[in-house]
Amino acid sequence: MGIRKLLALTAIAAVFGQSNVQADRIVIEIENAQPDPGGFYFTPVFLGFHDGSFDVFDGGAMASNALETLAETGATGDLASNLMSFQASSQSTTLFGDTTGPPPFDPGEVNSTTVDVDVANQRFLNFASMVIPSNDAFFGNDAALELFDASGAFIGPQTIEITAGMIYDAGTEVNDIDGGAAFSANGGTSADEDNPIALINLDDLNDFIGSETAAGTFITEALTADSVVARINISAVPEPGSMAVLGLVGLAGLIRRKRS
Repeated sequence: MGIRKLLALTAIAAVFGQSNVQADRIVIEIENAQPDPGGFYFTPVFLGFHDGSFDVFDGGAMASNALETLAETGATGDLASNLMSFQASSQSTTLFGDTTGPPPFDPGEVNSTTVDVDVANQRFLNFASMVIPSNDAFFGNDAALELFDASGAFIGPQTIEITAGMIYDAGTEVNDIDGGAAFSANGGTSADEDNPIALINLDDLNDFIGSETAAGTFITEALTADSVVARINISAVPEPGSMAVLGLVGLAGLIRRKRS
Protein backbone atom coordinates (compact mmCIF):
# COMPACT_ATOMS: atom_id res chain seq x y z
CA MET A 1 0.00 0.00 0.00
CA GLY A 2 1.36 3.45 -0.95
CA ILE A 3 2.19 6.01 1.70
CA ARG A 4 -0.48 8.44 0.43
CA LYS A 5 -3.23 5.83 0.68
CA LEU A 6 -2.06 4.79 4.15
CA LEU A 7 -2.09 8.38 5.39
CA ALA A 8 -5.52 8.99 3.88
CA LEU A 9 -6.99 5.88 5.51
CA THR A 10 -5.41 6.81 8.85
CA ALA A 11 -6.88 10.30 8.67
CA ILE A 12 -10.34 8.98 7.83
CA ALA A 13 -10.20 6.50 10.70
CA ALA A 14 -9.21 9.26 13.10
CA VAL A 15 -12.06 11.49 11.93
CA PHE A 16 -14.64 8.79 12.42
CA GLY A 17 -13.10 7.53 15.63
CA GLN A 18 -13.48 10.75 17.64
CA SER A 19 -15.27 14.09 17.61
CA ASN A 20 -13.72 17.24 16.14
CA VAL A 21 -13.94 19.34 19.29
CA GLN A 22 -13.41 18.88 22.98
CA ALA A 23 -16.97 19.61 24.01
CA ASP A 24 -16.25 20.79 27.55
CA ARG A 25 -13.59 23.38 26.70
CA ILE A 26 -14.47 26.61 24.95
CA VAL A 27 -12.79 29.88 24.07
CA ILE A 28 -14.58 33.19 24.54
CA GLU A 29 -13.05 36.15 22.76
CA ILE A 30 -14.34 39.67 23.38
CA GLU A 31 -13.52 42.71 21.31
CA ASN A 32 -14.31 46.37 21.79
CA ALA A 33 -15.43 47.18 18.24
CA GLN A 34 -15.53 50.94 18.78
CA PRO A 35 -13.20 53.16 16.72
CA ASP A 36 -9.83 54.02 18.20
CA PRO A 37 -9.42 56.82 19.10
CA GLY A 38 -12.71 58.37 20.13
CA GLY A 39 -14.93 55.39 20.84
CA PHE A 40 -16.71 54.31 23.99
CA TYR A 41 -15.09 51.90 26.44
CA PHE A 42 -16.61 49.10 28.49
CA THR A 43 -15.64 47.46 31.76
CA PRO A 44 -14.37 43.90 32.32
CA VAL A 45 -17.07 41.46 31.22
CA PHE A 46 -18.92 39.15 33.61
CA LEU A 47 -19.29 35.62 32.21
CA GLY A 48 -21.62 33.25 34.08
CA PHE A 49 -22.12 29.58 33.14
CA HIS A 50 -25.17 27.80 34.54
CA ASP A 51 -28.09 25.43 33.87
CA GLY A 52 -30.32 28.04 32.22
CA SER A 53 -32.37 28.99 35.25
CA PHE A 54 -30.39 32.10 36.21
CA ASP A 55 -31.11 35.66 35.07
CA VAL A 56 -28.68 38.58 35.29
CA PHE A 57 -31.60 40.91 34.62
CA ASP A 58 -35.06 41.15 33.05
CA GLY A 59 -35.96 44.02 30.76
CA GLY A 60 -38.84 45.99 32.24
CA ALA A 61 -38.04 44.88 35.81
CA MET A 62 -36.18 46.78 38.49
CA ALA A 63 -32.43 46.25 38.68
CA SER A 64 -31.10 43.99 41.40
CA ASN A 65 -28.47 45.36 43.76
CA ALA A 66 -25.87 43.25 41.95
CA LEU A 67 -26.82 44.62 38.55
CA GLU A 68 -26.89 48.17 39.93
CA THR A 69 -23.33 47.69 41.15
CA LEU A 70 -22.19 46.47 37.74
CA ALA A 71 -24.07 49.16 35.79
CA GLU A 72 -22.79 52.02 37.98
CA THR A 73 -19.23 50.87 38.78
CA GLY A 74 -18.39 47.95 36.51
CA ALA A 75 -17.71 45.60 39.45
CA THR A 76 -18.74 41.98 38.80
CA GLY A 77 -18.25 40.42 42.24
CA ASP A 78 -21.87 40.77 43.38
CA LEU A 79 -23.18 39.12 40.21
CA ALA A 80 -20.73 36.25 40.70
CA SER A 81 -21.89 35.81 44.29
CA ASN A 82 -25.55 35.89 43.24
CA LEU A 83 -24.95 33.20 40.64
CA MET A 84 -23.13 30.93 43.06
CA SER A 85 -25.86 31.38 45.68
CA PHE A 86 -28.52 30.60 43.07
CA GLN A 87 -26.77 27.51 41.68
CA ALA A 88 -23.86 25.97 43.55
CA SER A 89 -22.77 23.97 40.47
CA SER A 90 -22.37 27.10 38.33
CA GLN A 91 -19.18 29.01 37.63
CA SER A 92 -18.27 32.53 36.59
CA THR A 93 -15.26 34.51 35.50
CA THR A 94 -14.47 38.09 34.56
CA LEU A 95 -12.61 38.83 31.35
CA PHE A 96 -10.41 41.93 31.49
CA GLY A 97 -9.56 44.07 28.51
CA ASP A 98 -5.80 43.93 28.99
CA THR A 99 -3.87 41.86 31.49
CA THR A 100 -0.88 44.22 31.26
CA GLY A 101 -2.69 47.55 31.64
CA PRO A 102 -5.91 49.10 32.92
CA PRO A 103 -8.69 46.48 33.04
CA PRO A 104 -11.45 48.09 30.89
CA PHE A 105 -11.76 47.22 27.21
CA ASP A 106 -10.37 50.20 25.31
CA PRO A 107 -11.64 50.84 21.76
CA GLY A 108 -10.12 48.21 19.48
CA GLU A 109 -8.93 46.01 22.34
CA VAL A 110 -9.40 42.22 22.20
CA ASN A 111 -8.89 39.54 24.84
CA SER A 112 -9.95 35.93 25.28
CA THR A 113 -10.25 33.22 27.90
CA THR A 114 -10.48 29.44 27.82
CA VAL A 115 -13.15 27.91 30.05
CA ASP A 116 -13.62 24.29 31.11
CA VAL A 117 -17.39 23.86 31.21
CA ASP A 118 -19.31 21.24 33.21
CA VAL A 119 -21.79 20.55 30.42
CA ALA A 120 -24.30 18.89 32.75
CA ASN A 121 -24.66 22.04 34.85
CA GLN A 122 -23.19 24.94 32.88
CA ARG A 123 -24.41 24.74 29.30
CA PHE A 124 -25.85 28.29 29.29
CA LEU A 125 -24.03 31.63 29.36
CA ASN A 126 -24.90 35.11 30.61
CA PHE A 127 -22.63 38.11 30.08
CA ALA A 128 -22.76 41.73 31.27
CA SER A 129 -20.58 44.84 31.19
CA MET A 130 -20.89 48.56 31.93
CA VAL A 131 -20.54 51.03 29.05
CA ILE A 132 -18.15 53.87 29.92
CA PRO A 133 -18.35 56.72 30.38
CA SER A 134 -21.93 56.60 31.67
CA ASN A 135 -23.84 56.59 34.93
CA ASP A 136 -25.64 53.25 34.59
CA ALA A 137 -25.52 52.04 30.98
CA PHE A 138 -24.71 48.39 30.39
CA PHE A 139 -25.02 45.57 27.88
CA GLY A 140 -25.86 41.95 28.55
CA ASN A 141 -28.25 39.15 27.62
CA ASP A 142 -31.52 38.91 29.53
CA ALA A 143 -32.16 35.44 28.02
CA ALA A 144 -29.40 32.93 28.74
CA LEU A 145 -27.40 31.88 25.68
CA GLU A 146 -27.33 28.12 25.00
CA LEU A 147 -23.82 26.83 24.31
CA PHE A 148 -24.48 23.07 24.45
CA ASP A 149 -27.68 21.21 23.61
CA ALA A 150 -29.53 18.95 26.02
CA SER A 151 -27.41 15.96 24.97
CA GLY A 152 -24.20 17.87 25.76
CA ALA A 153 -23.16 18.55 22.15
CA PHE A 154 -21.54 21.88 21.41
CA ILE A 155 -24.02 23.92 19.38
CA GLY A 156 -21.30 25.44 17.26
CA PRO A 157 -19.23 28.60 16.93
CA GLN A 158 -21.21 31.76 17.60
CA THR A 159 -20.52 35.43 17.04
CA ILE A 160 -22.60 37.97 18.93
CA GLU A 161 -22.47 41.61 17.94
CA ILE A 162 -23.63 44.08 20.58
CA THR A 163 -24.85 47.25 18.89
CA ALA A 164 -25.60 50.55 20.60
CA GLY A 165 -29.29 49.81 20.08
CA MET A 166 -28.86 46.86 22.46
CA ILE A 167 -27.46 48.91 25.36
CA TYR A 168 -29.63 49.13 28.47
CA ASP A 169 -30.26 51.82 31.05
CA ALA A 170 -30.32 50.20 34.50
CA GLY A 171 -32.68 52.92 35.72
CA THR A 172 -30.76 53.41 38.94
CA GLU A 173 -28.89 56.67 38.25
CA VAL A 174 -29.50 59.63 35.95
CA ASN A 175 -27.14 59.65 32.96
CA ASP A 176 -25.54 63.08 33.11
CA ILE A 177 -22.22 64.20 31.67
CA ASP A 178 -21.69 66.39 34.73
CA GLY A 179 -23.42 64.08 37.18
CA GLY A 180 -20.75 61.86 38.66
CA ALA A 181 -20.54 59.40 35.75
CA ALA A 182 -18.10 56.57 36.40
CA PHE A 183 -14.79 56.65 34.50
CA SER A 184 -15.37 60.25 33.49
CA ALA A 185 -13.13 63.22 34.30
CA ASN A 186 -16.10 65.61 34.36
CA GLY A 187 -16.92 65.07 38.02
CA GLY A 188 -20.18 66.21 39.59
CA THR A 189 -22.65 64.56 41.93
CA SER A 190 -24.77 61.62 40.79
CA ALA A 191 -28.55 61.59 41.12
CA ASP A 192 -30.44 58.41 41.95
CA GLU A 193 -33.52 57.36 39.99
CA ASP A 194 -35.95 54.50 40.42
CA ASN A 195 -36.89 53.35 36.92
CA PRO A 196 -37.16 49.85 35.44
CA ILE A 197 -34.48 48.50 33.15
CA ALA A 198 -35.04 49.63 29.56
CA LEU A 199 -33.12 50.13 26.34
CA ILE A 200 -31.20 53.36 26.68
CA ASN A 201 -31.98 56.59 24.88
CA LEU A 202 -28.80 57.00 22.81
CA ASP A 203 -28.99 60.76 23.26
CA ASP A 204 -28.10 60.13 26.91
CA LEU A 205 -24.86 58.46 25.84
CA ASN A 206 -24.11 60.86 23.01
CA ASP A 207 -24.24 63.68 25.56
CA PHE A 208 -20.81 62.35 26.57
CA ILE A 209 -19.34 63.29 23.17
CA GLY A 210 -16.44 65.65 23.83
CA SER A 211 -16.02 64.56 27.43
CA GLU A 212 -12.73 63.38 28.88
CA THR A 213 -12.42 59.85 30.24
CA ALA A 214 -10.53 58.77 33.33
CA ALA A 215 -7.81 57.50 30.97
CA GLY A 216 -7.25 61.02 29.67
CA THR A 217 -8.80 60.34 26.25
CA PHE A 218 -11.85 62.00 24.73
CA ILE A 219 -15.09 60.52 23.42
CA THR A 220 -15.58 61.85 19.89
CA GLU A 221 -17.59 59.17 18.05
CA ALA A 222 -21.38 59.41 18.24
CA LEU A 223 -23.41 56.21 18.57
CA THR A 224 -26.24 55.19 16.28
CA ALA A 225 -28.49 52.20 16.87
CA ASP A 226 -26.35 50.15 14.46
CA SER A 227 -22.96 51.11 15.88
CA VAL A 228 -21.17 47.94 16.97
CA VAL A 229 -19.91 48.30 20.52
CA ALA A 230 -18.73 44.79 21.34
CA ARG A 231 -18.18 41.53 19.50
CA ILE A 232 -18.19 38.17 21.31
CA ASN A 233 -16.83 35.07 19.58
CA ILE A 234 -17.46 31.64 21.12
CA SER A 235 -15.67 28.56 19.81
CA ALA A 236 -14.65 25.09 20.96
CA VAL A 237 -11.05 24.03 21.55
CA PRO A 238 -9.95 21.42 18.98
CA GLU A 239 -9.17 18.01 20.43
CA PRO A 240 -5.61 16.75 20.13
CA GLY A 241 -6.91 13.98 17.86
CA SER A 242 -8.38 16.36 15.34
CA MET A 243 -5.16 18.38 15.31
CA ALA A 244 -3.32 15.14 14.48
CA VAL A 245 -5.72 14.54 11.61
CA LEU A 246 -4.94 17.99 10.23
CA GLY A 247 -1.25 17.18 10.50
CA LEU A 248 -1.66 13.90 8.62
CA VAL A 249 -3.65 15.56 5.88
CA GLY A 250 -1.03 18.28 5.60
CA LEU A 251 1.75 15.67 5.47
CA ALA A 252 -0.06 13.76 2.75
CA GLY A 253 -0.38 16.96 0.73
CA LEU A 254 3.33 17.68 1.17
CA ILE A 255 4.28 14.20 -0.06
CA ARG A 256 1.92 14.58 -3.02
CA ARG A 257 3.50 17.90 -3.97
CA LYS A 258 7.02 16.48 -3.72
CA ARG A 259 6.13 13.56 -6.02
CA SER A 260 4.38 15.70 -8.60
